[in-house]
Amino acid sequence: MKGQRGQVMVEYIALMAIALLVLSIMLSVATNLLFGSASQRGIDAAKRTVETIREKVDFIYIHGHPSRTQTRVTIPNNINNITLRDRLIRLRVDVGDYYTDVYEITKANLTANISGICGGGCSPGNYILIIESTEAGVVSITSNDS
Repeated sequence: MKGQRGQVMVEYIALMAIALLVLSIMLSVATNLLFGSASQRGIDAAKRTVETIREKVDFIYIHGHPSRTQTRVTIPNNINNITLRDRLIRLRVDVGDYYTDVYEITKANLTANISGICGGGCSPGNYILIIESTEAGVVSITSNDS
């Protein structure tokens, strides 16, 4: 009788160990999928923002001075830095311990004052950018709260 109880206990412990192993593997896979999905959403949002800004800048540049427009952009949570100068529009996206740059090149030279968005750390959210052509042929970008 004692031998059977011991065998049952060993089988029970083995079954629990296998169940815990399967559960830990499932949790690991789910965590990796969730983290990868959040990172990809941030990169996709950054790509849409950069494309929107480039399209508006090119439109204003082609139409020349005194063209002006406003556009709403979304800055995702994981943006580390925004660069809007020369002909470069770049959002640096944090991806875990690394980063990736999402960028576009415009037809126009740019100047920007977006300190309300990224002045000492980028604040996620929706912003209105004012994009206008200057007499010098440069396109100026300002945020509503700059």
